[in-house]
Amino acid sequence: MAIDGKQIKELRDLTQSGILDCKKALAASDGDMDKAIEWLRKKGLSKANKKSGNIATEGLVKIIVNDDYQMASIVEINCETDFACKSEKFQGFANAVIQHIHSGQFSDENALNASDIDGKDFANFVAEGSGSIGEKLSVRRFKSFSNDTDAYIVNSYLHHNGSVGVIVGAVCDDASKKDQLIDFLKDLSMHAAAMNPEYINPEDVPQELLDKESEIAKENLIKEGKPENIID
Repeated sequence: MAIDGKQIKELRDLTQSGILDCKKALAASDGDMDKAIEWLRKKGLSKANKKSGNIATEGLVKIIVNDDYQMASIVEINCETDFACKSEKFQGFANAVIQHIHSGQFSDENALNASDIDGKDFANFVAEGSGSIGEKLSVRRFKSFSNDTDAYIVNSYLHHNGSVGVIVGAVCDDASKKDQLIDFLKDLSMHAAAMNPEYINPEDVPQELLDKESEIAKENLIKEGKPENIID
């Protein structure tokens, strides 16, 4: 099948691989993005381990954590260009959105869009922001964290450029250890941001994924010339 430039760019964004390698991967996979990513990984040509479902647009993450570390909110907001993302208008829009989400603690997208902000419903607020900034804006996903018990603690990490954000919550049944837990959750959030884990416990990982990762690892070891008797 014919491979167009848009597909190649998307695969490059997802894997950070070269143009020719992406073109070969797509051709070998009949244009299937997931199979093309796997093809590149088996060849040792992928420099990233992202999923094709990720949205390859510009934007940033905003986080708010209460002073008592018992409530936090996070949002990802997308725009079209890096230039717009760095503008004062976009930053102001993003700050207004996270403040609104944090104060409302909305359960889902429908509840958020139906809510009132600055005298208008949220969906219209986003549309007006798009018109003012001159780019399509999207509140892609958000989440608020809180708990009725005083033992619940949250903390976060936000990368310096706003590209990655993490919130981690835990229950602390010893009030004297609260400050230590707050610091630990900050470190744990940084670790999650760096490693991007998809599962908390080994038993949560699907066998199908383990088998696929084993196959990719074996292919790479064979490519490196490792002796067959040590690969397993």
